[in-house]
Amino acid sequence: MVAYRATGSLSRFSAFRVPRSRGYVCRNFTGSSALLTTTHINYGVKGDVALHSEFTEVMDEIWASDQIRSVILISPKPGCFTVDADINMLVTCKTPQEVAQISQEAPITLEKLEKSTKPVVTAISESSLGGLEFAILCQYRIATKDRKTVLGAPEVPRSLAGDLTRSRRCTKAAQNGTDNQIPRRKRQGIGGKIEWLYPAPLKIIDMVKTGIEQGSDAGYLSESQKLGEFVMTKESKALMRLYHGQVLCKKNTSGAPQKEVKQLAILGAGMMEAGITQVSMDKGLKTILKDATLTGLGRGQQQVFKGLTDKVKKKALTSFERDSIFSNLTGQFDYHGFKKTDMVMDTVFEDLGFKHRVLQEVQAVTLDHCVFASNISALPISEITAISKRPEKVIGRHYFSPADKRQLLEMITTKKTSKDTSASAVAVHLKQGKVIIVVKDGPGFYTTRCLAPMMSEVIRILQEGVDPKKLDSLTTSLGFPMGALVDEVGVDVAKHVVKDLGKAFGEQSGGGNPELLTQLVSKSFLGHKSGEGFSICQGDVKSKNLNSDMDSILTSLKMPPKSEVSSDEDIQFVSEAVMCLQEGTLATPAEGDTGATFGLSFPLRLGGPFRFVDLYGTQKTVDGLKMYEAAYGKEFTPCQLLADHTNSPNKKFYQ
Repeated sequence: MVAYRATGSLSRFSAFRVPRSRGYVCRNFTGSSALLTTTHINYGVKGDVALHSEFTEVMDEIWASDQIRSVILISPKPGCFTVDADINMLVTCKTPQEVAQISQEAPITLEKLEKSTKPVVTAISESSLGGLEFAILCQYRIATKDRKTVLGAPEVPRSLAGDLTRSRRCTKAAQNGTDNQIPRRKRQGIGGKIEWLYPAPLKIIDMVKTGIEQGSDAGYLSESQKLGEFVMTKESKALMRLYHGQVLCKKNTSGAPQKEVKQLAILGAGMMEAGITQVSMDKGLKTILKDATLTGLGRGQQQVFKGLTDKVKKKALTSFERDSIFSNLTGQFDYHGFKKTDMVMDTVFEDLGFKHRVLQEVQAVTLDHCVFASNISALPISEITAISKRPEKVIGRHYFSPADKRQLLEMITTKKTSKDTSASAVAVHLKQGKVIIVVKDGPGFYTTRCLAPMMSEVIRILQEGVDPKKLDSLTTSLGFPMGALVDEVGVDVAKHVVKDLGKAFGEQSGGGNPELLTQLVSKSFLGHKSGEGFSICQGDVKSKNLNSDMDSILTSLKMPPKSEVSSDEDIQFVSEAVMCLQEGTLATPAEGDTGATFGLSFPLRLGGPFRFVDLYGTQKTVDGLKMYEAAYGKEFTPCQLLADHTNSPNKKFYQ
């Protein structure tokens, strides 16, 4: 009967058959002029209800058919109903007018949907982001994680066809009981600082106001025109570059691993380890959490359960799903069962002797295929691998805290790391939802090497008498809150990194006196994990109140400022990224920008250090470095790659 109805109502189409659920046939129609040029149509009819997976020109055929009385819109992509438009459409635009023209096509499509005389249902699977307005304009919305619950239930089409009454979802202010005060209140809530960091937010409010006061046509026109202006801004260009870098870093360039990793073992049960455990179990990986003490193990398991419970509160998981995921966790004190593990993640403290002992213990109880992934922030992985009996199965990786929230994963390889080991590690980290940059081994790798001189400069600036609140205000105004970043990394970790990289790079590292970090650690001011660091932290709430107990430490370490480089503008600059590209630690500028923004909170609007140099100007960058070099020494000497760029004025990292 379904095939008969589909053929009877749309007999001019030729189709091939793809079986879905019982009584349903999905058809790709190729005979209609409206569909000849489309490439993503997946459209079919069940009873007298039309179903299709993407909203395209096929809607015209639906509205024209007397046999179709209602419509269901379903996405074939698991876990996502809609995302943003294809950014590549905007990248190719050269003028605001081109962007506006593309944008003006969307309101026409949405208006047809909004004014539909037939009931339209969106079956939303989990997220509906960039195309949210598309779902809002539909008359009915069903949230589901399984499209078969819609496609496989014959009572749904019957109710849609006959019993459901139309319920307009227009977003006009009068219907919602709102007034024109909303834009003013929202504008005050956004605040003035974001207006120059990002140009769009306040303008969006103006566009909403235009639509409310002058009608939808004027609102759509204003939206198209402003979008054209925004796409041409340097912030937009930077963000689009970052998007492409992020896509690049979500691919496994090492290929498919020979053996899928199904069971992990994580050594240690602290906050970092709990976060890693959670993002692993979330994706179905059986996980062993090993710790030396009952107290530590219990605390780690509680942290994992708390993280999953937070997802339940946010309705990202059900209680049943949480309990099912948590059942994949095994806590233990020894290496029992490690022969079944495919990967062991070591997160113990970065002491070379300790790392060596743990590696030898693990490789003594695991099979030859097992990957040993050591979590490191500064210690070269080659030094850890030196005593390994299977060096090709050892790899370094650098998680960022908190591991269950921060996207970036820095993976460090050595000359002995096998391609299959890299493939296995990347596959696991992609499953964990990470954005991965693969870098070569060396002191600090990429992110830590960039972070260390910045932290050293923060110390020196504070020692030179700049008020901590002023420094925090200056860096935050750039979108780069250094005090908060050090607290998040951990003051004890920062101390360790600055010390180790100081030894590795000598006078090139420079900066302030690391005794400041030593004294903070001695007073247990470790950052967010202890509740106090540069700022005060209460529970999960990150306070903006700076730690006043730092004053006495800063007084004891005070040093005279360099007046020639002590203006507000001068305080806001330092980067080591280009040197990492020059030396081969980084493979591409895109990975460097992705690592700096997602791992070190480099301002997104600037696009990362390489994009920043392109926008700011290589010559200005070199001139600034030389000014600091004259004041402080070789730590600010411009690298050869920057000098080469100044000799070719049109040369950029992104052509």
